Amino acid sequence: MAYYYDGTYLLDSVIYQWNRKLFEVFQKIATKGASDVTFFAINSDKYLAVANYQDGSTRSIKSVIYKWSGSKFNKFQEIATEGPMGCTVFVINNDTFITFTNHYNSQKKYSAQSTLFK
Repeated sequence: MAYYYDGTYLLDSVIYQWNRKLFEVFQKIATKGASDVTFFAINSDKYLAVANYQDGSTRSIKSVIYKWSGSKFNKFQEIATEGPMGCTVFVINNDTFITFTNHYNSQKKYSAQSTLFK
């Protein structure tokens, strides 16, 4: 669950786990105005990408990719983003691609460019 704002943008987003009756809190991860969370797999490795939109003072912040360790998600990689509204992962010919849809750049305003990563 991507949590954006509750009086502050610096709050934990939550990963829930099904316990055969209902979903319960499994893990909390620190986020900065999270706008999207996307799960994906590369071979047998599992990942969770979090698009961090802003921290209250800037939208030029890092979004984070977490990797499943077998018991929880650990921070794996940070990617510089400009107020991303979302994150998309797709596969072409066994190559995995990810993009964070940047929405706002402090200099160019709403003319932010997004980058595609492989």
